[in-house]
Amino acid sequence: MNQLTETTSTSVVPSNPWLTCFCVVKFDIEIGQTLEYTFPGDITFSEAETGNVCFLSFPDSNSNVNEDTLYSFRTKVTKDNEEVFLYGYVFFRQEKDEHLARGYLQKSLVLLTQHPYQALYKKLMTVVGPVFFECGNPLLEAAYQNVLQWHVPTPGFTFDLPILGSTLTFHVPHSSLPNMIDPSTGAIGLTPRDQVVSNLQAVNLFTVFKPVLSKLWLLWELVLIGESILVVSPTPSQCSDAVLGLVSLISPLQYKGDFRPYFTIHDSDFKEYTAPPSSSSSPPTLMLGVTNPFFFKALSHWSHVLTIGESKKPSSSSSSSSSSKKISGLNMVKRDALSQHVGDYKEGISSQYKHLTQADPKILKQLIPQPTMGGGQQAPAVPIAVNNEILRRHFLRLTQSFLVPLERYFTSLLPLPRSISILKRPPRLKPFNKSEFLDIIAALDHRYIIDSKTKEVELYRRFLSGAHFLGWFEERKAAAVVQLQILYRKAIFEADMSSVTKGRTQVELVDIYMRLREQLIVEESVSPLTPDNESHASKIRSHLHALKPFLPAPSSSSSTSTSTS
Repeated sequence: MNQLTETTSTSVVPSNPWLTCFCVVKFDIEIGQTLEYTFPGDITFSEAETGNVCFLSFPDSNSNVNEDTLYSFRTKVTKDNEEVFLYGYVFFRQEKDEHLARGYLQKSLVLLTQHPYQALYKKLMTVVGPVFFECGNPLLEAAYQNVLQWHVPTPGFTFDLPILGSTLTFHVPHSSLPNMIDPSTGAIGLTPRDQVVSNLQAVNLFTVFKPVLSKLWLLWELVLIGESILVVSPTPSQCSDAVLGLVSLISPLQYKGDFRPYFTIHDSDFKEYTAPPSSSSSPPTLMLGVTNPFFFKALSHWSHVLTIGESKKPSSSSSSSSSSKKISGLNMVKRDALSQHVGDYKEGISSQYKHLTQADPKILKQLIPQPTMGGGQQAPAVPIAVNNEILRRHFLRLTQSFLVPLERYFTSLLPLPRSISILKRPPRLKPFNKSEFLDIIAALDHRYIIDSKTKEVELYRRFLSGAHFLGWFEERKAAAVVQLQILYRKAIFEADMSSVTKGRTQVELVDIYMRLREQLIVEESVSPLTPDNESHASKIRSHLHALKPFLPAPSSSSSTSTSTS
């Protein structure tokens, strides 16, 4: 299965900041999924990593019809002795081929990258995928070279990105996770050769969660407090979009658990993730998207299961010709044994969780009703996009409102800028006292997101026990430490040593001298030494020189030792 049957030339190909490699995975009736080709060819994976990529590149079960399927996954690899995650964007094709024993060609083109730019890579694969199946492997080198010419992905900047004759306009988000709420540029009525890729539309909340829209607030709450959720769908397109939609639901808060948009029983992490948690360990924050009904049994101990994605029978207009192929996840979905099984369970949420938040009827009323479309026709794109934005903006504001008291309390832990001085020790952040914070919330008359004060306090209590609070606090703490160090360096740089030495005891001046020496070591340890560090180091040396006359004279033994040496 993990056998590499074909490689590229041995010439060295420059690394690409936008993508790791292209992979071609083929199904062989005798040995299963096979990694047939990679570009660049010098990319290597372990046996387990190759197996994961191969199995994740194919739907767990397929219908006996021609279709193209577009979806994404996330997998763990080891790079430079460190575990990292790669995102995989899959263009899977199944078509009849009477020359093959199984009667069908099943092959996937996979783009692997470290970036979670869902909108960009999905659009890129809709451009590259169909052309690859016409031109073969040489096309991938051309596509790779196109991408190699792109500007380095810089957060906050918008780029025009040429790919095989098309141009994709993309705004690089600041987030390292697929939060999908970063601003993007866009316009209506673009031609296929000049396409604006919006991260806001990467996963359409309205389309994905339409059957359970009133339950989005429950899902938001479960994600917020770090509960593990199993997402079961008929196709990888549906489960991967649902998982990514849930991860992005708490934006701008970063999801700090592990999430796998598409996961199979063959994954090397399967045993670990399906093992019941021990009584001594806290349950992990994990989200899995699956299509195999076996997970109902394997993860029967999980408290929250979302079944999403109704399958429909192919329309009579469906054709086996390549020109009429539809991409599953973008158009209609086909029925198979799994979808029938999932249909028996009905779309919905299985959870015993007593939620504290309620659906907002005003938001639900703002959504534009969608007409019933027959014959496999798609609903109008503009209303769907508008509905998605309504939901996106609402949950963004909801999370921001939830974070307001946390941000305010965190600010109270910081020392006042005017208290930072060369006369004092380096400023430090006070610890986050959870009990004190909850008491403050309880004492406030203001309600941030829930009308019931008791329920609101309980929601914050649950959040403080989850992985997302710890992640949020560590990020804020790291940023605060940097800012405090900047203010401390500024106080040292601007200090007037004549005022510092005036009226101070020798003990106080020795203490200041020792702190300045420690800070000098910090400035000089920066590699490479920047002009800013050199300037601060020079100033500290000047301060140390000014302090020396006020320090105790060295003992006679020290003087003798110094002169002897």
